[in-house]
Parts: sequence; structure tokens; C-alpha cells
Amino acid sequence: MLVTAAMSSIAGAAVQGTIGFGYAIVTVPRLSLLDSRLAPVPQILTTLPLTLVAAWHERGHIEARDIGWILLGRLPGMLLGAILMALTRHTDHITGAVFSGTPEAGERHVAR
Repeated sequence: MLVTAAMSSIAGAAVQGTIGFGYAIVTVPRLSLLDSRLAPVPQILTTLPLTLVAAWHERGHIEARDIGWILLGRLPGMLLGAILMALTRHTDHITGAVFSGTPEAGERHVAR
């Protein structure tokens, strides 16, 4: 399991380094199906320093007036995600169903 998790993280890091985003997009679905403890908190904790370093490096090109709009746009999605997580105790079931496209995959994941 750890080898699979490491390979997924390496692939996500390669995507992030190549196009500038995608680490979480690549790693969270795979790692959450392996073990719900592997996602999304570790990805958030590892991408925060990366984002801060990148922002510092590119600080001359940041348009400060647009940051407020970007942060404001994130709030509805964060709120909806928190509500969905609070409404269900079967987050593994939802994760498996959403990322595989079939409810049966989520049921198999919970049944482990």
C-alpha cells in the first residue's frame, strides 16, 4: 500500500511540476480509495508550503486586487463540501462512488 501511495504522490508531483497544478487531482482519488486516512489532509499539508514558496517567488507578478475575488469564489465550494461531509458518516462510500463513477465501487470500499 505504501509503494502505491508513494507512486501516486510521485505522479501527482510530476503533473504539478509540469503544468503548475494537479497534485491533489492525481493523488486524492487514488489514495482515498486505498485508505481514507491518506487523503485529503496530507495533500493539503504538503501543498501549502509549495504554494507559499511559489507565491513568494512570483510575488512581483501577483495581482493583489484579484486575490479577494479568488478567495471569495472558494467559499461556496468549501461550505458545500463541509456540509456534505457532515451529513454522511459514510464518506468512504461517497468517495468510492464519486471517483469510480459507480455506487457499487463505493460499497465495495466500505465493505473492506
